[in-house]
Amino acid sequence: MRLSPSIHATSSLSQLKTKKTPALRFGDGEQPVKDFLAAARAGNLEAVQAYLDKPENDVNKPDEAGKTALSLAAQAGHMPVLEALIKAGADVNTQDEGSHTPLMLAVAKNHFPVAKALMDAGAKIIVRNTEGKTAFHLAMAHRNPHILNLFPKP
Repeated sequence: MRLSPSIHATSSLSQLKTKKTPALRFGDGEQPVKDFLAAARAGNLEAVQAYLDKPENDVNKPDEAGKTALSLAAQAGHMPVLEALIKAGADVNTQDEGSHTPLMLAVAKNHFPVAKALMDAGAKIIVRNTEGKTAFHLAMAHRNPHILNLFPKP
């Protein structure tokens, strides 16, 4: 199977000068997945949506460390990308190689709106990572009162 370039961009000097976003089209092979994950990490909603618009693409495809686009968007605090991924059926309880969930990654970076959106979408709060910590443990370590208030009181 011949791999085509992952993103074909139509750009011209005038588009670059005006900082207009080029049209995107994902190709075949593994490179589109890498580009999709990079777009989620960078908060590029247009590129993420272009990938999601193809029904054959897997929203839950992980990178080499087991992080999905949702995990990367949660860690970076990119709310619009996170919302698009959740709407597309991303697994809110996926775990990377360290058993970190998107909620844990958002909490560790103090991304309150992202943590709230994940919890509203059904993220489990009792999952433990490889160090035995839950999202609540991470919230306690970062002492963010807004995030701590998301968790049920004992």
